[in-house]
Amino acid sequence: MTTESLKNALQKLHATLESGAPVDEKTKELLRDLDSEIQGILAKTPEEIAEQPNPDNPVSLVQSISANLAARHPHLEPVVREIATTLTNMGI
Repeated sequence: MTTESLKNALQKLHATLESGAPVDEKTKELLRDLDSEIQGILAKTPEEIAEQPNPDNPVSLVQSISANLAARHPHLEPVVREIATTLTNMGI
């Protein structure tokens, strides 16, 4: 997987959020944190990612968000799951 796949998944998330479906404030905050983590990853080169893995592991953040979304916001869960898969396939 490339960073392009991650960018595409992040764009899908933004589009889904902008669709107007209601999202509670806690979920919005978690998604903002996720966006920030992913933006930090995207700012790195593939070599930097391989050399310096993120100690906070955004995959665990994605997994906790995904569990929350599955119950409360099922329309967002597939997009977040795609982000988790992409991060995992990138070795993050």
